Amino acid sequence: MTQIERRQFWTAIHRYSGLAMLAFLAIAAATGCLLCFEKPLDAWLNPELFAPSSPALIQPLAAVERLERDHPELVATYFPVNAKAGRNLIVAVEQAPGKPALDYDQVFLDRATGTVAGTRRTGPGWDRPHLMQGVYQLHFTLLA
Repeated sequence: MTQIERRQFWTAIHRYSGLAMLAFLAIAAATGCLLCFEKPLDAWLNPELFAPSSPALIQPLAAVERLERDHPELVATYFPVNAKAGRNLIVAVEQAPGKPALDYDQVFLDRATGTVAGTRRTGPGWDRPHLMQGVYQLHFTLLA
């Protein structure tokens, strides 16, 4: 292999490895930029889950107690005590012992009434309720 052929070979390697890195870095940069605004984007994509019916506020503990009383098939495992005004209360739930499995693990409680505004299962996906979790998963694993 001559000096010119060797140079052409390494130039081609450099060029194509740079293109491969470009694809990787472009995906990482685009998903990273979206993740900077993960919570507002999730609320914008799913207004039925995050927007309360009125500005009135119910205490988070009272709302969660009502949820567990009205839905004996679940147990609340996490909820914020100082919830943000203007947003529904997000409660992490699990199935109650001896009860059938739930098809969701997040419950959104209306801050005005304490009633269930919606549910979803956490995890990545490309549908609207799971899009930001899908972007998060793609960013940290870079697997589509």
